[in-house]
Amino acid sequence: MRDAEVESRRLGIRRPNNRQRKEPPPVAMWGFIILVTAIAVYVFGAVLALVQGLLGVDRFVSVQIVWFAGAPVLLGIALIGFDAILLAPKRRGGRRVFNDPIDSRKVTVALTGCNDEKSIGSAVDDFINHPQVQRVLVVDNNSSDATSERATARGAIVHREVPSRRRARSRIRN
Repeated sequence: MRDAEVESRRLGIRRPNNRQRKEPPPVAMWGFIILVTAIAVYVFGAVLALVQGLLGVDRFVSVQIVWFAGAPVLLGIALIGFDAILLAPKRRGGRRVFNDPIDSRKVTVALTGCNDEKSIGSAVDDFINHPQVQRVLVVDNNSSDATSERATARGAIVHREVPSRRRARSRIRN
């Protein structure tokens, strides 16, 4: 079972499976396909009428093609409108989009560092002195120098990454 399903069950959230969920048909897609095809037929009829006019041939067929291309254009536009107005709200599922104002405009800055002893101190200072920065986190990617000590001395919260065995083995092979 996937982690999301386990978490949903733990929280008591019941989600319907794909067989239970009824989605509206993709009417807008078919409307778009019909619309593009009708426009292509219309352009073909117009070019055919131009060629027939230049050759002096009767343009009855090309005029009919252009004339009857209008119905599929209207059908495609109607299907797209039907989908946008009636089916799209059902597809959304009534979910609300929340637009809550942000109370605090403070941010947390996360920096990564691997053997950045020379530059980490000035970077932490720059961010800590900014008025909108609440805290600075430094992720030390197994540095062999004093990167984490310099970041801590300048006021950053340091998280030291623990090397994994798989990563260590790949470094040995290379």
